[in-house]
This record gives sequence, C-alpha cells and structure tokens, in this order.
Amino acid sequence: MSRNILIVATSVKEIPERKLPTGVWLSTLARFIRVIETNHCDYTIISPAGGEVKIDPMSLKWLFSKKGDWQYFYDSK
Repeated sequence: MSRNILIVATSVKEIPERKLPTGVWLSTLARFIRVIETNHCDYTIISPAGGEVKIDPMSLKWLFSKKGDWQYFYDSK
C-alpha cells in the first residue's frame, strides 16, 4: 500500500500592501518533495482557493535556490 501525502500550499498570489507577486517558496517545496520521493510516497499539491499554486518569483533568483530545486519547477510546467 502506497502512502499519499496532501501538500496544501499558499493560494496568495500577491502581497496586498505592496502589490508584489508572491507564492510558495521554490526551495522549500522542492526539498520537501525530495524527502517525500526518497521515502517512496505519492503526493498531491493543492491550494486552499483551488487552482494553480504560484511560485514566489523571488525564490527563483539564483541566490535563493539550488540547482536541484529547478527540477521541480520545470517538471510542474
């Protein structure tokens, strides 16, 4: 029997006070998924509002991410 994990990520797409785009932090999600896959679990990612889970654009900057994180970004497209 396989184990299934439900990941509930943010549905917030903008920081209202500053009008800045936001979303889930790529490295946080990617590293968590890596642990899940290492333990041979299945997973589903959802947002409270439904629809697409946005990636925070700041988390895509080279300073904040590692090479392996990008695999999950491109796989989600």
